[in-house]
Amino acid sequence: MSIMKRMNLKRANFFKKFYTLLFPEIIYINRFKKFYKCSVYLFFFFLSPIFALLQRLIAPLILIRIGKIYNHRLGHFILEFDWYHAYETKNIKKRTNRLPVSVDFFFLSSISSNTYLEEVARKSLKIFPREILLGIFLLNKFIIKSRKYFVDFPNRPTDLTYLNKCTSSCVLSSEENEIGEKELEKIGLNPKQKIVCFFIRDASYEKYHFPDKDLCSTSYRNCNPALFEKSMEFLANKGFIVFRMGKMAEKPLGVKHSNIIDYPYSTIKSDFMDFYLSSKCNFAVATDSGSMMLPILFRKPLFLSNVPGFHGLIQGECITLFQFKTFIDLDSGDEISLQELMQRKFSIIDSNNEFESARIGHLENNPDEILHSIIEMLNLINSKSNLKIKYQKYQQLLNLRLESSIAREITGFLSNSWIEKHAKFLN
Repeated sequence: MSIMKRMNLKRANFFKKFYTLLFPEIIYINRFKKFYKCSVYLFFFFLSPIFALLQRLIAPLILIRIGKIYNHRLGHFILEFDWYHAYETKNIKKRTNRLPVSVDFFFLSSISSNTYLEEVARKSLKIFPREILLGIFLLNKFIIKSRKYFVDFPNRPTDLTYLNKCTSSCVLSSEENEIGEKELEKIGLNPKQKIVCFFIRDASYEKYHFPDKDLCSTSYRNCNPALFEKSMEFLANKGFIVFRMGKMAEKPLGVKHSNIIDYPYSTIKSDFMDFYLSSKCNFAVATDSGSMMLPILFRKPLFLSNVPGFHGLIQGECITLFQFKTFIDLDSGDEISLQELMQRKFSIIDSNNEFESARIGHLENNPDEILHSIIEMLNLINSKSNLKIKYQKYQQLLNLRLESSIAREITGFLSNSWIEKHAKFLN
């Protein structure tokens, strides 16, 4: 591609993103509505320098910041909401008896991925219409570039240690719990039974909500739900109610069991029930997806399967147990060790094309690998003794290999059953 074509494509993408930011709710917008919305935006855009100047004049007494909440993807929405409550509110409390007093205003970037979370966010945060705050936000962030005057949310962080020892920022009321219990009773379930939620990423959500996106770039994070069915059946036979979660799915599960609920095809599926079930589960199983933030939000024990790269390598106590996908050399077909992955710049790879350029392929965890780690997870949850010694050898090796590439040590346990099968990985 020529430099001129690349520049034109970059310019077209910029204007497309800007248009989506202005009109995210409207696919087909008539001229009158477009004219009206543009007029409102222009009015506040022209006022935004005055507001930005006012921010600076009163900053010694009252520090006003503007934040854009990326609410179109559930993972980002939860991450930003949870991060603000866990991290920023602590900083604000530290400054309680000092000037300046901090006041934060927010706007939502787009259509909400979850209406229930939007209601929760509106109750606890000062959220204003996008038309009013967008101009001030853009002025501070991109023109003046003054970090002091906007809330700088983390961009896809893997370091979630700020959540350690931090209680959930979302607590369901007794009335909401009653509603959730009634929904379970509607499909013949006992609300007192133990629940396990499976959050398995496939391509269905992105295909529906982001049809223009190059889905191949992130497909390395997808997994086949059928590979988890053996573990679902195992847990169902032990008396757990198993939910395969998701707003939608590419196809129904193949396993049939009275204790296994294929939630994307269930009559009780709703934005509220996404949160209710996540708050009630005994533990969760997830792949590298935005929805894994739901059990993290409620501080539930989490087994993270099929970690495909640094994007899913979470630091912090929010991950209990995890295992990688199998990494193979695309030329020889041999397994690749972590040390060799790091030599191939594994830590900065974030797309299919980059993995292919580095000649790194992925094999998903097979049903037995997942099941053996599920059994480990049950032992970890049910054991009252400290099992850290059992995992110490592999944890030390893992962190030794990663010490130059990550901010903090990995505290989630690397599955013993997985690493024993893939001994070369840490060699």
